[in-house]
Parts: sequence; structure tokens; C-alpha cells
Amino acid sequence: GYPTQKPLGILRRIIQASSNPGDLVLDFFAGSGTTASACLELGRQFIMMDDNIQAMQVMAKRFSDQKNIEWVGYDPNTRR
Repeated sequence: GYPTQKPLGILRRIIQASSNPGDLVLDFFAGSGTTASACLELGRQFIMMDDNIQAMQVMAKRFSDQKNIEWVGYDPNTRR
């Protein structure tokens, strides 16, 4: 539901074609975190960045069940 969100299937195919399991994927404009979601499914590590607080809130909600994600510069528990 994020305005510029790409379909998960497309990102899955891009990540599979351009990386190997265990590789690190970087997304400077992470938005809703669809790239990270595909990375989790495909066994890739990831670094997601976004300077939009709403994007961070969407990602925090999307990954609230993931305990192994390290948040830097953002606390998903306070949503700030």
C-alpha cells in the first residue's frame, strides 16, 4: 500500500538474478521495505535506508514479527 511500492514478485526476481544467498543487498530508498521482505525470503542480508518517517513506520509495522532486524537511528518501539 505504499505509494511507490514495487511488487514483491518483481523484486524477488531482481534480487535472485543479481545476488547469491548470503550476499548483502542495499536499498537507499527502502519505502515500505519490500526489498527487505524479498531478501528475508531469499536468504540475503540487507541494509535498508529511508529518510521519510512514514516509510520507517511502515517498515516497523511490516517487520514487527522479525526479532533479528537491527534498527539504527530509529526505534520501532517508539515509532520515531
